[in-house]
Amino acid sequence: MPNYICFYLGSNKIRGSLISEDELILDSKREIGIREGDKFITFLNNSYNDFQFKEYGLITEVEFLKESNELLKTFRIKYKIFGDLKENNLLSELQYSLLRVYNYKKPYKHFAFSYVYLDETDYNTIVEGRLFISRTAFGKLINSLPPLHIQNFILTLINSQGIHFFNNRDYIGALKDLKTYIVEEIENRGKFLISTETILRENFSQLLDVNEIGFCDSEDKRPDIIIKQASLFRTLFGISKEFNIWDMIEEGISENINEEFFNKSFAKKDWPINYENY
Repeated sequence: MPNYICFYLGSNKIRGSLISEDELILDSKREIGIREGDKFITFLNNSYNDFQFKEYGLITEVEFLKESNELLKTFRIKYKIFGDLKENNLLSELQYSLLRVYNYKKPYKHFAFSYVYLDETDYNTIVEGRLFISRTAFGKLINSLPPLHIQNFILTLINSQGIHFFNNRDYIGALKDLKTYIVEEIENRGKFLISTETILRENFSQLLDVNEIGFCDSEDKRPDIIIKQASLFRTLFGISKEFNIWDMIEEGISENINEEFFNKSFAKKDWPINYENY
């Protein structure tokens, strides 16, 4: 069985472009387990401040070159490129579909080594550009919320459905509950803020500077100005009228032939919630 390797081309331990287009030079403190016949993927920073899986191919030869000192060994790795990775090749797109990733705030840290070993499932996911859409949608939405809302949502689920809900990894069900929470606890409050702003402008603009009225956080003492918050919600509601994100997610899940496969593969994987916030 081949190994599945991901080379990080941003590592200072990998040199390639000045040597040849079909080989790279790898410095390592220890013997490497890379062998002829192993399959590989390349990984790098792109110009859009994201990380990208670029190419995939086959290792054709591994040669030990020298040992500079007791701490560093140098290897030449020859390879054959099969092609470019073009579909869903950004880490920001794939992070919730990869078993290797659990740090959702800084997912690149799982790949920021000269090379890492992948399991076959993650390798095929990257090469084929497959997405676990229900888990991706849930992860991106919940991790975009402020930490307090994440905590409140989790507590709401536990109170209504019990702690055992989280043992099932039912991302479609969790998305429905998250939608309810966002509408009731966030969108409805946004509508209240917009109504409050209207009342302030119509009835108090002659008495007060309505641009300075807001709520003060009891912990950091920073004021949340009502007009600024209302403006943000107006923008959000305007986008929602053009693009109904919930309809888009539902359509994406229903058309995704990989959902069942991913559900089985991720059956024991932790929920994609960025616990580094707590």
